[in-house]
Amino acid sequence: MAKVPEEIALGVYRIDTIAIPNGISVLLVADTDGWMLIDAGVRSGALHIQKALSTLGAGPQDLLWGFGP
Repeated sequence: MAKVPEEIALGVYRIDTIAIPNGISVLLVADTDGWMLIDAGVRSGALHIQKALSTLGAGPQDLLWGFGP
């Protein structure tokens, strides 16, 4: 099982997506309708994001798209 992402504030999780800790911080923010992804980082980080979502009981289908209501 993948490591649970670090919760840096209530409902805000930081994911390391490269081998350098804190080198690129990708954030997952919990919302009542799903998850918001802030700064997707680099292409090679996609698997790290997917694993982080999985450890939080979610998947790519739970990411919210677009802006505003």
